Amino acid sequence: MANSISKKIQKHLSQSLADYFEPDAFFILGVSGGPDSMALLYLFHLLERDALVVHINYGKRGKQSDKDQELVEQLSFQWGFECCSIRLNPKEAEGGNFQNWARNQRYQFFQDLKGNSGADAIVTAHHQDDQAETILQKLFRGSGPAAWQGMKEWDGKLFRPLLNFDKEEILAFCESEAIPYRTDESNKSSDYARNFIRNEFASKMDDLLPGWKQNILNLPEQGKLFEASITEITEQVTNKNSINLKKYAQLPEILKPAVLKNLLDQFGGKAPIPKVSLKP
Repeated sequence: MANSISKKIQKHLSQSLADYFEPDAFFILGVSGGPDSMALLYLFHLLERDALVVHINYGKRGKQSDKDQELVEQLSFQWGFECCSIRLNPKEAEGGNFQNWARNQRYQFFQDLKGNSGADAIVTAHHQDDQAETILQKLFRGSGPAAWQGMKEWDGKLFRPLLNFDKEEILAFCESEAIPYRTDESNKSSDYARNFIRNEFASKMDDLLPGWKQNILNLPEQGKLFEASITEITEQVTNKNSINLKKYAQLPEILKPAVLKNLLDQFGGKAPIPKVSLKP
């Protein structure tokens, strides 16, 4: 399996890069030191793509955090990349949600560096398990079908080339290519929602309902169908920049909130909200 998954991942990344970017594209590559991001760093090395490696040291695990940084810097240099390490003070997150604070800090730095360097994209190591966890959290929080689409491989800002591969495949790739990586022991704590899903919920579901994860990963297609249907219905009750109130009133009550949300998504912040028209 190891050799075949290695070829499969390399082929996929090469094709995705060709599909979305020019050969001389420049990237901001987020690398934590874990197996997923170290696999991504090694893949960019194999394909000889130009990138600035960015490592965020949150300082939450003391010397262990410093060892993560050392590994990323060492391998970045060895594989021919410039590396930018940013050290943060975890005390700034006290009293709040550390993961949310860390995520906001991380992406703000990524965006700033992208703007300053003229990079074409920010690359992250999100994988298939992350996708399932993201969709599950949206379901548990009551999000509607439009939100089930999850993360995209390329959304115009973030490039996630490992999204089609699960954790097991990525670990097999690291083993096959002898890629060094660090393990964050704090991920074993279930204090946060994502860690709980990963550490406890997923394993129990694997025993009780085999195949549940693939069913979750099929939901984005249902989300796309829903969004396409609502868009079609919205077009039927609008005309350019106006809403036909008579046609809108004839819609089933269950559809009206979804149509209004679709209109707000289309026009909110981009163009004036459509006017109401009583014309048939």
